[in-house]
Amino acid sequence: MYEMFGSHFFKYFKKHGYDKMIYTLGQDLKKFIQNLDSLHDYLQIDNKSMVPPSFSCNYEDSGEFILHYYSARAGLESWIKGMLTTVAKEIFSTEIQLKVMDIDTDFPPESRYQTHVRILISFASHSSLAASLDDFVQPCYPSKSLITVKSFVRYFPYHIIFDSLLFIKQSGAAIQSVCQTLRFKDSVVKLTEVCELVNPPVNFSSHYIKRFLNSSFTLRLKRSIEDDCTESSLLIKGQMIFMEDTNLFLFVCSPRVMTLSEMMEKNIFMSDLPLYDVTRELLQVNQQRLAEIEISKHMDEMTNEMKKMTAELEDEKKKTHTLLSQMLPSKVAKQLLEGKRVAAGERTRDIPSVSPFCWTAASGGAILTSAEKYEICTILFSDIVTFTDIASQCTPMNIVDMLNNLYSLFDKATEVNKVYKVETIGDAYMVVGGVPERTDQHAHFVSEQAMDMIEASCRVASPVTNLPLQIRVGMHTGPTVAGVVGDKMPRFCLFGDTVNVASRMESHGVPSRIHVSPTTYKVLTEKCADKGYKFEGRGEINIKGKGLMSTYFLLGHAKRTLKAATPNPFAGKASGSASAAASSGAVKVANGAAPSEGRHRLSDPVFEKDETGTPPPESADPGHRQQAGAANGLQFRKAPQTATCRLL
Repeated sequence: MYEMFGSHFFKYFKKHGYDKMIYTLGQDLKKFIQNLDSLHDYLQIDNKSMVPPSFSCNYEDSGEFILHYYSARAGLESWIKGMLTTVAKEIFSTEIQLKVMDIDTDFPPESRYQTHVRILISFASHSSLAASLDDFVQPCYPSKSLITVKSFVRYFPYHIIFDSLLFIKQSGAAIQSVCQTLRFKDSVVKLTEVCELVNPPVNFSSHYIKRFLNSSFTLRLKRSIEDDCTESSLLIKGQMIFMEDTNLFLFVCSPRVMTLSEMMEKNIFMSDLPLYDVTRELLQVNQQRLAEIEISKHMDEMTNEMKKMTAELEDEKKKTHTLLSQMLPSKVAKQLLEGKRVAAGERTRDIPSVSPFCWTAASGGAILTSAEKYEICTILFSDIVTFTDIASQCTPMNIVDMLNNLYSLFDKATEVNKVYKVETIGDAYMVVGGVPERTDQHAHFVSEQAMDMIEASCRVASPVTNLPLQIRVGMHTGPTVAGVVGDKMPRFCLFGDTVNVASRMESHGVPSRIHVSPTTYKVLTEKCADKGYKFEGRGEINIKGKGLMSTYFLLGHAKRTLKAATPNPFAGKASGSASAAASSGAVKVANGAAPSEGRHRLSDPVFEKDETGTPPPESADPGHRQQAGAANGLQFRKAPQTATCRLL
């Protein structure tokens, strides 16, 4: 399995941009293996914590080709076999066989290498091993060296020559400028006294240096023998060469500095580097690379910050849209946010771009919407019975809590019944169906809302009596005009006679009953005949500006009966001609004055029930109420009157 993984890893490495680097490592398999350490050095630049393996190969005295594999991890020799087999086949077109000869794990604890594997490589054909210059070309050697020691030390400033016992025999001018101990001719200094071996992670001895000649060496050069400060030391990196004719080692190196900032910290300048040293170009290229990485990092941070800000902006937009949708219909809010004018008949035209947080035009400051006409809709009004008495006998906080509890239930019902809540003023609650979203079921939806409101009011107690609240509900169906008005705190308002008549139905209503106009009655009985709506006739009542109207109480429909409905207080109470009307389920309230027309009205005086618990006929004029009540044998007592104003 490990061999298969090694083969797959090579193909993966080759596929992801390292193919050219792999093909240029060596002209044959031997040189390819000897330069694998250079590849790992390159990879280690971006991965400082990596402990790379080391590869070297040589011919034994028996003529066998031996691979030496050093690693900090044991058990990966099969992985190496699979990788090298694939390399030989795909790059050098030859078949090889690998056999593990022995595994050595005898390493000191401080060594980063923990295993040494010797692998025998057998070739099916030697044609893939390219011949090197040393095999055929014998170079010409002069009879004596033409360069003096002084010139060599000066023009090759970064080199160290030492023997097998690691005694330093010669060093370059730049090496001596860093380590002052090497400036004295008669000084006997060992390499281990002024340098520490950083890489490869093996014992610092000539034995291991010979074993890792194909690897690059990194040494930490001290300022002096006594100096143990790593910050002041200089890293030098290069190649170890063993000179067989003199039995000496030559270390040719360069300062290992990666950035210009590091050069400044080490007090090194470009002039200290030889012109032939490629470190100059590498520093400049790396500096540019670091600058690009920093710019890219900064751009990534800015991008992430922009994404975060964009997400926050979207959240704020959603909050703004939600808040605006609670103030205005969703359709109107959406059109306002898109900067469009809402025209009659839903015709729209584009206008200059406007901020979604500002609903006023550039000139005049008018709201970007005009009125829209609706041919038919159903409007509902409700108020709380004896609200004036309740308000006069408890604290404002109790009133607020009571209204909040009641209206929260009403609001939930509007979502279920698909009606639009227009506004609440004091104890008045206004709902419309068919506006702004047109629907043929507007009367049905508002009727369901009315029954839900009657039943919901029974679940909220009066803070004075601790008894369930009672509300009056009135409904009317007809045309209306709707639009957003006002610059500050804009409101979606309804205008027209339908609003007035719906308000009259509520003001002339009866506690815990749903008072509907003849128009609403007709729509529910004809267009919603399949629902099976049930009504109780109230008879004719005088509506200001409208005259006599035959109104009805909604009792429910085939699938639902209003639970909180109270008996018709006028049934069987009429006298004279009124008795005849009562026998047919209708009662005429003579000359009942309705509330004033327009968008403002004063609340009607509140009359309490008599001792029998029978409520009076609802009329705007107290005198007419008493007159009508006297005709029906009713007695009244006037409660404290408080005038309030309702904005429709």
